[in-house]
Amino acid sequence: KEEREVNRESETFISCLDRKLIEAVAQAAGISDGFRYHETYKQHKWDYMSFIFYLREKHIHNYTGPEQSIRTLIERKDIKWIPIGRSKLLEEDQTHIHEDVLGRIEQSSKKMAQEMEGGVRVKSLMSTTISNLTRSLDDRMDAMQQQLAALVSQLGAGSPVNSSMRLSAQ
Repeated sequence: KEEREVNRESETFISCLDRKLIEAVAQAAGISDGFRYHETYKQHKWDYMSFIFYLREKHIHNYTGPEQSIRTLIERKDIKWIPIGRSKLLEEDQTHIHEDVLGRIEQSSKKMAQEMEGGVRVKSLMSTTISNLTRSLDDRMDAMQQQLAALVSQLGAGSPVNSSMRLSAQ
């Protein structure tokens, strides 16, 4: 499944709260199918969209204070007005909110630790590769210096290499 589909089935659309959390709180409040109830009656996505269109259609001089504030946030593409991580259903049961926040922090920490481990492995691999490359280049450089020294000594001693080089220079 696509990530969007998984999110749609496992998190509330507006507040991005975990489905299991919503279900648990709703069940404790005597509401069956709490996720659907929350998405349909508490934070219906089309209600938010309708509100945005309502603000766009309403004359700016007729805005209430909150409407003006929200319209400004919308124009700035600022989502502070949307209750992300919040729900009245949950606010009545503070225990679950605390657990959800801790769960999200734990998940985020695990993900960061995994990414850091991956980065450490890549750094180690790069370090090993650079060390191997450095050794290889040092070995080649030593071999070339030895060959150069041998050529220089042959040239200085008047060896056959020296004679053939003079012939090819002419």
